[in-house]
Amino acid sequence: MASLPNQNPLSPEDLAKVHRMRAGGQSSIPIDEFQMMIAEYGMYFGYEGMKAVLDDKMSMEQMTWQLVAARKVRSGFMYDISRSVLSAVGAVQTKNPSSTFKSMNNDLLKNSKADV
Repeated sequence: MASLPNQNPLSPEDLAKVHRMRAGGQSSIPIDEFQMMIAEYGMYFGYEGMKAVLDDKMSMEQMTWQLVAARKVRSGFMYDISRSVLSAVGAVQTKNPSSTFKSMNNDLLKNSKADV
């Protein structure tokens, strides 16, 4: 069986840096707030969104308001999920769990139906 050539993308200096960090107990490379914002932006808008920001195809102001809007949408989504889980746990303890759950989540169920 032929062995693969060494395809390590890290230089020997970078590898030494990683080994020093591991030996020192650091679990990760320090990341600043801008890098965290870009990573979060990528979660919402994908690689193309991140690339647009990094290539200066949009202003930081535009990226920031899109990020704030995405956070608000996600918060609403998480609220709906949390409310559904809480009402499911409560409904299970009643005599008729299915109808209790439906009545507790009537507005969510109404809004989930597609208009055709």
